[in-house]
Order: sequence, then structure tokens, then C-alpha cells
Amino acid sequence: MAEFLLDTEAASRVMRAERRAVTGLRRSGAKSISISSITMAELIYGARLREDNPSVMGAVRAFLARISVHPWDEEAAEAHARIRVAARCLGRGAGAFDMIAAHPSS
Repeated sequence: MAEFLLDTEAASRVMRAERRAVTGLRRSGAKSISISSITMAELIYGARLREDNPSVMGAVRAFLARISVHPWDEEAAEAHARIRVAARCLGRGAGAFDMIAAHPSS
């Protein structure tokens, strides 16, 4: 079974049921989707910025109730460190994406 770990932008698009995002997931053959606890924090942060519109937090909470959330744990931290070292050896920078990318590696 193919599980897709969505980053914050992809999760937001799926949460809003944007046609292109939903169609892309259907075509990909993904049987389930999940997010990192880092992405969860970013979604909640974005909803809190919109406290004038409580429906945004409601949408985030409903989305979170339907998917799996991978915790940021010791295995993810170790994988993150390996990714950053490899990126540095290749002369590349590492950012928040690498923290999310560490989950499938853990």
C-alpha cells in the first residue's frame, strides 16, 4: 500500500479539496496520506493566524481527524541529521523540508 507523506502546501491543498491536488492524489495510486507533526504544527499555526474565521480551525481539525500524523521522534531526528550531513557534503543547504523528509527515512 502506497502511503504519501504530504508537506504543508500539499496538505493545505488537499484539505481545501483543490481539484488539482485531489485529482493528482487519485492518479498517483496513493492508498493513504499522512503528515508530519511538523506539518500539523504549521497547519494549526496558519489557522490561529485566522482566528477571525473559526471555520479555518474547524477545517484543520477535521482534516487532522482523518489522517495519520507521524510524530517527530528520535528516529526522525537521526534521519534528519543524516539528510543534512549528506546535503552538506553535496554542497546543498538543508531547511524545514528536510525535517519532513526525514520521516519516511526513519
